[in-house]
Amino acid sequence: MAKLTITVEDNPELKDIQAVIGNILDYNNNSQTEKDIAYPLAVLIRDATGNIVGGLVGETQWGWLFISHLGVLDTLRGQGYGRELMYKAEQTAKERG
Repeated sequence: MAKLTITVEDNPELKDIQAVIGNILDYNNNSQTEKDIAYPLAVLIRDATGNIVGGLVGETQWGWLFISHLGVLDTLRGQGYGRELMYKAEQTAKERG
């Protein structure tokens, strides 16, 4: 193998960043299994008129549950809704493997 060098760059060029990301995406796209695919997940709380008043947003991937956002209206806080959102997300993640 040719001699390789490792550099630290404070202001990398966009093309260099794209090369790194492109290499990762190529590898991932060519070696994915069912668990590698990201499946979006939303657990929502709606009021009587259908308006969303709380919810959890995330995804399942690689056999894991990733949660990016979780929240409820101020008037609903402290009443266990966040716990219920987490429980339902965890149950769904288990069902997905």
